[in-house]
Amino acid sequence: MLVAHAAWSAPASVDVPALLALVLFCHGWLRLRRRGRSDLADGKRAALFVAGLLVVLGGLLSPIHTIGENHLLWVHMLQHVLIGDLGIALMVAAVRGPLLVFLLPSHVLGPIARDRDVRAVRRRPQRDREADAAAPAADEQRLAAQRGQPAGRHTAPSARKCAMLAAS
Repeated sequence: MLVAHAAWSAPASVDVPALLALVLFCHGWLRLRRRGRSDLADGKRAALFVAGLLVVLGGLLSPIHTIGENHLLWVHMLQHVLIGDLGIALMVAAVRGPLLVFLLPSHVLGPIARDRDVRAVRRRPQRDREADAAAPAADEQRLAAQRGQPAGRHTAPSARKCAMLAAS
């Protein structure tokens, strides 16, 4: 029988990172709640994270691991789905938004936030959005100048004009 020798295992290489992830999540979750942002750190997110962590641990520590490694390929593939897809998806859904930032302790997050290169990267998307917003007007002016037409006037032919040209 396959399950007779399959047993639960608890190696420190799995337990310690899982415990660290749980501690960091609880730390960030409590920091957001203390700041009055319980809407970003509610019970649903905690349940999602714990469920994801339990799914990953179930795939690594349960008899699924032993059976999948030694006997049945489909059980091994189920283990991949639990660890790499379902569990991770649940945890990522739990830590979306500001909660992801608050997972890091403040003594680690502070120096990162004050770093000049990090701040430059953080400001870049704003500059890109401003440039993208200005681009259509600049493109329209450039194209109008090439055609010898005044800028700001819509120069594309209307649908009726296109139909008349096509019919002739």
